[in-house]
Amino acid sequence: MLPFHHLFQAKRMRNSLAAREILFTNPFYRFFFGWAGRAIPIVRGAGINQEGVYTALDKLNQGEWVHIFSEGKVNQTGKMHALRWGIGKLVAEAKRTPIVLPFYHTGFEKIMPEKKIYIPRPFGKTLGIMVGEPIDLADMVQSYVDRGVARDDPMLRIEITNQIQTSLLGLEFQLYKWRDEGYPHDENSE
Repeated sequence: MLPFHHLFQAKRMRNSLAAREILFTNPFYRFFFGWAGRAIPIVRGAGINQEGVYTALDKLNQGEWVHIFSEGKVNQTGKMHALRWGIGKLVAEAKRTPIVLPFYHTGFEKIMPEKKIYIPRPFGKTLGIMVGEPIDLADMVQSYVDRGVARDDPMLRIEITNQIQTSLLGLEFQLYKWRDEGYPHDENSE
C-alpha cells in the first residue's frame, strides 16, 4: 500500500507491535523483525502495562507511526474479533493524541494459514482491504481531561477502543458487501 522506495527510508516506515514468542525467537528473527521490520516485541496475554506497550507509546510521543493489529492476535477466521484495550491506552496516553487510520483486511488467512509449517499460498487467492477515514480522537480525550479524568482512566480507554471498533466493523461490513455485490470500479484505472 506504500511506494516501494519507502522501504529504504526508515523514518517513513511504521513501527508495529509483534508477538515476542513468534517473531523474536532467534537472532536472525530479532534482527529481521526488530531492526529491519521495526517490530516492537509484545508479550501476548501480559496486559497493557508492559514494556512493548510503553515502547510503542514512546514511538508515538516521538511523532512516529505505530501500526497495531488491535485484535491482539493473528485471526484466521475471516471475521473481526473484539479489540484489545492496548489501542485505547496508546491513543489516550500519547502526549499528542494520534490520528487513527483504520483499515480492515481479509484473505490473509488463505495466503498464510496458521499451520505447523508456514508455507505461503499466494496464488489464486483474493485479498480484500478497506481503508477508512482517519479518526481524530483528540476532542474525546480532551473532554475527559477537561472533566478531571486522568488519561489512564479505564473508561477513556474503553470509549476510544469502542469507537475504533465501530469504525472497523463498518469497514468489515462494506468489504463483505462489495465482495458479495461486486467491487466498484475506478474509472481512472481503466
